Order: sequence, then C-alpha cells, then structure tokens
Amino acid sequence: MVETITFKLKKTTDLPLEVEAICPDKLAGKKTDEIKKMLAYEGKATHELGAIFDISGKPGDKPAETKIVVQGSTMKLRRIGESMTAGEVEIHGDAGMHVGDMMKGGKIVVHGNADHYAASMMEGGELWIEGNAGDYLGAAYRGEWRGMKGGKIFVDGNAGFEIGAWMRGTKASQDKGEPLIHVKGNVQLHPGHHNHGGFMIIEGDAEGNVGSEMARGDIIVLGKTEPLACFSKDVAEVAELAALKIKGPFIAYTGDNGIGGKGKLYLKAPGAKAIVIDRKLLCAIVPPPAEAKPAAIARAKPAMAADVKPAAKPAPIPSLAEKVPPEKKGGKK
Repeated sequence: MVETITFKLKKTTDLPLEVEAICPDKLAGKKTDEIKKMLAYEGKATHELGAIFDISGKPGDKPAETKIVVQGSTMKLRRIGESMTAGEVEIHGDAGMHVGDMMKGGKIVVHGNADHYAASMMEGGELWIEGNAGDYLGAAYRGEWRGMKGGKIFVDGNAGFEIGAWMRGTKASQDKGEPLIHVKGNVQLHPGHHNHGGFMIIEGDAEGNVGSEMARGDIIVLGKTEPLACFSKDVAEVAELAALKIKGPFIAYTGDNGIGGKGKLYLKAPGAKAIVIDRKLLCAIVPPPAEAKPAAIARAKPAMAADVKPAAKPAPIPSLAEKVPPEKKGGKK
C-alpha cells in the first residue's frame, strides 16, 4: 500500500538548501518525528526539516510504497529525490539544482521549472518537468565522462545548454533501457555533446552544434537547426524511426566525422507534415536485446615453460692445445 508524506515549505532561507533527505529511499520506514529531525544544509549551517517544512502524513515501509509531495517548492530547494531507486516525488512549484540526480528508479514530477543539472547521470526512472529545464539536463558532471545511462526525461518547455552531454547507451543500459530525453520546446547550444548512445528528441529549434563530438546515439530535431560541417548527409530519406515508432520523413546525417563517430542526426524533411510524438509509446520502449557474445576463437595453446624441452647442449669447443699436432707441441729444438 502506498503512503503519502507531504512537505509544505513554511520559511525561506537566504542561501540554497540541500534537502537530499527528501527521497523515498531515505524516508521509507521512518516515523514522522524522526523525519522532522533529519537535516537540511544551508552552506555550513544545518536545519532540521521540521523547522523548514510543515510535515504531514507518513512514508511507506519501502521506497516503492512511498509518495512524497512537496508544496511551495522554490529553486532554492536542491537535490530533491537524489539517488532514489523507487517511489514517487511530486513537486508543486520549481525544483532547484540536482533534482533527481543519479536516480535509478521511481518517478519525479515537477509542476514548474527545474534548475541546472536535473537528473544528471541518471540510470533509471522517469523525470517529468512541466515547465523549463536549465543547463546540463541529464548530463555528466564536470570532469565525468559517463552521463545518463538509463531512464527517461520529459520537458514540456525549453531546455538550456549541453543537455544529455556524455549520454551513454546500448552496452551501458541493458538493464534499464535506452536513455531518452524529450523536449517539446527549444534548446540551446551543444545538445547531445559527446553522446555515446541513447535517444534525444527536440520538437522545437536547436540553437546549434547538435551532437558535437558525438560517437553514437540518435538525435531528432523537428524545428530549425543547422547541422555541423562534420556531419555527412545520407543519400536516402528515412520514412520512419522504427525504434521510437516515429513516422517521418527525415533527412539523416551521420557524425561526428571529426572523431569517426557513427551517431545519427535526423531533421524533419522540407515539406513534411506535422510529426506527432506519442509519449506513451516512448515510455513503452523496452530495453534492447542483450548483445550476443562473440564465439570464442580457437587459438593454439601457447607453450608453457614446463612444456618446453631444453635445447641440446652444443659440443664443447676443443682447446687450442688439442688442435695442435702432438709432434709440434714442443716446438723446434
């Protein structure tokens, strides 16, 4: 049975609040009095959750049986739902940085905007943002080269710079399904930067540099954008993207050729009718089948030291004295 616990913000702070405690995994099985004493961090200062929120209801015994509702949320509340594996979080208002960071399961719904690094390095679950998203949506942290590995992100508004940067797919996400980002609005520079798999759908315009240094994966742009010069145009138009069940036609590009990439960029073909994106179908996308392991190649067993027979010893080289005839050994008298 799913239980609901509600956090209603009753005071604001001057600095952002780190509230990673607001997560089904950390609240499940706890009593309300225990939860009120859990800490939030404002710089070097700490606050009890009970001093910041009016808390009502109770969590479930397990994360999957827990629903969290945050009322009056603002951009100053950071790390809500960080690393969650199950359950549900519903945010009424805006969500601060790192909402859904590294989440592995469950569902987060933001009835507002989400700040930078939402669902960064996500591995599973779903994040729904009804407003706009900031920079680095579903991307890797600075200095990391493994970004979003699984899960799905849906944004009704616009998104910022470098969304989905370093996204990983195929081998990295067999258990969670291919990672996917769907933005209904416009995005800024470098969407899909350094992508290594996964899917990205942009219904609006992309400012530029789509798929820069992309190695693998698929990016679909239905609005306006200009492909990078390091992407080569495929000969034939694509009628349908079967993996996503999206009907075109599309003009396909392959790249980034600057790094020998094999990623795909699909742009709406000129004169094409309106292309409909069905999110229900996107949510139903199943993980790709596990890649078959290549058959072992028979190789000659290398000889071990114990198997190697020592080479025959060479015959001793006769001494110079043995080479001289006996009658001459004494020399002339």
